[in-house]
This record gives sequence, structure tokens and C-alpha cells, in this order.
Amino acid sequence: MKLRHRSAVLSALAHAGWLLWPSAATAVERVPFYLEYVAPANCADEETWLRELARRSSRVVKARDGQAAPSLRVALTELDASVEAELTVTDLDGHATKRMLSASSCAEAVQGSAWVSALWLDPSASEQPAAEPSAFEEPPQRAGESGSAVVVRPAESAVWNPPPRSPAPSALLPLRVGASMQGGVFFTGLPGSPLGFAGFLELRAWRRSFVAPLLRLGYVSAGSGVDSSERGDAHVALATFRALGCVLEWPREAWVSLRPCAVWELGQLSGSGEQTTAGTKATATWHSLGALGRATFEVFPLVSVDAEAGLIFPLVRDRFVFGPEPSVTGYATPALGGTVSLGFTIGATLGGSKSTP
Repeated sequence: MKLRHRSAVLSALAHAGWLLWPSAATAVERVPFYLEYVAPANCADEETWLRELARRSSRVVKARDGQAAPSLRVALTELDASVEAELTVTDLDGHATKRMLSASSCAEAVQGSAWVSALWLDPSASEQPAAEPSAFEEPPQRAGESGSAVVVRPAESAVWNPPPRSPAPSALLPLRVGASMQGGVFFTGLPGSPLGFAGFLELRAWRRSFVAPLLRLGYVSAGSGVDSSERGDAHVALATFRALGCVLEWPREAWVSLRPCAVWELGQLSGSGEQTTAGTKATATWHSLGALGRATFEVFPLVSVDAEAGLIFPLVRDRFVFGPEPSVTGYATPALGGTVSLGFTIGATLGGSKSTP
């Protein structure tokens, strides 16, 4: 096994990393990764190694819990006359690649492993960083040594080839599907603002930005109430199909998040005459639009408590009247009503794991 001068080997690593990497991200994009670092007590600790990595690339950052990111394991081992660095990288699909670096000291092993790791994570880190103090002090030169060296093994290759990059997953993946139940006042414009219940199915796309689409479809039984008039009582009930669409979420990947949403409803408003002579029943098509705010509290993974509140605007304002002429209005649909509900959602992920969410 031949020892090569550090600057020559690392320059070769940098050039090869740039050529082998299939595509480069934009300069402003962060590159998250998970790190496991193991080193002897007299070598640099994890924070020192991360500062050395930051000298090579300002874009690489440790991933937050829940981010989909590759993982990197760095293990330094002291031998009789050298220090070995074992690097293991695992991509998003679970494919692992292992390489060994051999150096004359802990300091050299830290520098070499940090630079090689930066090349794998960030192709733009191929340039040698500007002269600046290292994250640690170099050890004294050993007697008889003319220079230090970092060697990549196996011996037949001085270039650490990064693992094959998995195809970038769709920006919408992984998806979350869920089912929820809700209770509350779904239209305050009904007589007495009755309590109702609803069941929904939802489809949610996980995104790495505030754009996080959510679609909820379900059935709402808004309940019934009675309005009295001089000719009798009007018993009014509302049952409708409700679609809820949300685009934005803030903050992202937090226990509590807020969403502005739009509502569309199509259903049936029914009324019947009571406490009157010859009471009859009548139905009308219910069609409305609305806007509401949605708050979600994640109590367990994929289990959340949901609260919604907003406004509903009926597009058709029907009246239920008592005859004969002159007719008397028993109930008239108002121009505006509110909706307030509380419930819970149980979900599952498709196309990947949010925690790997």
C-alpha cells in the first residue's frame, strides 16, 4: 500500500467527486444528513468534526427529526502507526456503501473524512477551502516524518466513489391517508345552531416547504332545529357532502400546525311543518362555499386532534313557508353562517416514511 501526500490525494478526491456526482443542487439549498460519529477520547469530538465539515461546505447541516435524509457514520480507530477512518453512507433507499481512509494522525483522519464526506453530500464542496484556522490544532510533527498523508483504501483506488444516488422522490411523497370523525356546529344558520357530526377521508402530501396540500372529503349531518311562526313550526335539517381543500401549512413538521382552507358543500336542506294544519314536507338543494382555519395537534405519530372554525356562504337561499296566501315564512336560509368543529384523525403513510417525516 502506497502513501500519497495529503494535498494530492484530497485534490484527486475533490475532482472525482465533482465528476461522478450526477447532478448538483442549487447553491442556496441546504443538504441535510444524519450523523453517527465515533472516535477515541484523544481525537476530535463530534462538534469539532462538524466544524471541520462546515469549513468544506456551508450547505451541509444535520437533519432534524422527521426529515428524509441520507445517513453518514464516521468511525475513527487508532492503530499502532496510523489512524483509520471508516465511512459508511446509507441513501434514502437503504443502500449502504463503506470506504476506509488511513492517516498518520487523528487530525489528518478528521480532516480527510470531513472533506470526503462533504464531497459526497455537496458536490460544490470540491474546491479546497480558503486558508483559515482548522477546527483543531495539528499534532507536533514526528521525528523523521517529512509530511503527513491520507490514503483511501482499497489500495487500487485513491478516489472514494459516492454511492449511487437514488432517484429523487416525488415532491408530493410520501402521502398520508387518514380517516377522521368530527362533532360540532356545522352551520350556525340552522334554527337553534344544533350539534351535528361528520366523517371524513383525507389525503395529505408531505412537502419540504409551507406548501403542503391536503384534501378532505366527507359527509356532514349538521343536525336539525325548529323555527316557530304564527302559523306553525318549521322543522329544518341539513345533510351535505363537504370537500375541504388546503394548500399551505405553518409551521412545517411541528406538533401543532395551522392551515387556511376552502370549503365546498353540496347536499340537501329539508323542512317539515309542525304544530300546523295539513303539515307537509319539502326539500331543497344545498350549495355553499366557505373558508375556515384548521389547527392540528399531533398527539401520537399519525394520530391527531383537529379543530376547525370558519364561515359558510350559502349560494342558494331557500325559504320554507306556510300557506295559503298570504304565505308566512317558517324558515329562510341566511346569507352567512359559521362552522365550528372538533375531532380526531388516524392515518397511515404511502410511498415512504415521514420519519426517514
